[in-house]
Amino acid sequence: MTDDVKSAFTAYLHRENLKMTPQRELILEVFLSNSNHISSEELYNIVSKKDSTIGQATVYRMLKLLSDSEIARECEFGDGILYYELNFGKGHHDHLICVKCGIKLEVYDEKIEKQQELLAKRHGFKLISHRLDFFGICGDCALRENTTRPQGEDIAPNGAVEPGYETLPLTKLANGARAVVMDFMSEEKHGSNGTMLRSKLLTSHHSRIQELGIRAGKVVEMLNNKGRGPILFKVDDSRIALGRGLAMKIIVRKEG
Repeated sequence: MTDDVKSAFTAYLHRENLKMTPQRELILEVFLSNSNHISSEELYNIVSKKDSTIGQATVYRMLKLLSDSEIARECEFGDGILYYELNFGKGHHDHLICVKCGIKLEVYDEKIEKQQELLAKRHGFKLISHRLDFFGICGDCALRENTTRPQGEDIAPNGAVEPGYETLPLTKLANGARAVVMDFMSEEKHGSNGTMLRSKLLTSHHSRIQELGIRAGKVVEMLNNKGRGPILFKVDDSRIALGRGLAMKIIVRKEG
């Protein structure tokens, strides 16, 4: 697969009078090994560790080339972040998205596909393309909740069992709401057999988050969570602006 993708992309560059430079080749290799819905920021952080001379602009331009060549496909999942997934050699599929941990699973159902086509035809609509995303709670998160708290109750930040607490990514916290930092989302990875793995090791993202004073047990207050840009919130006496990609990885627990 990797060789086929490289050949297809090299042919595309040739048609566009462009060359396969060492930097483009490295970015492509990293993308292919981490292409399960990766953002430009995440891709840049991985690439920069391998070659510090590669800038963010180079990564952005490369992702644009990958999209234009249909090697990659852009995806949005409602969190204001643009993700990229491998499109080469893959058919159409939909996504299951966990609102707790953020995991994104690719799914395909022939009945759903036919129903969408019938729906478009019923309204006299010529279907060119479509996307369908399902939001919910994955099996792992549901199991973790069921095994760590009594039924109908939740665990408060002080460890006591109390009703009325909700766990969610920081990006879902409403303006004026307060919450306690509980955990940091694990990274998505694939094993050699294609199964989903999770790494709890702190990445550069998590290190940056903690350097800002955002640690488990800290109380955060949302100041501005509107639009698609960075969110603004308060930790202790500090006002912090954070991109939605990083904020999505911070899991908080809010009352009510």
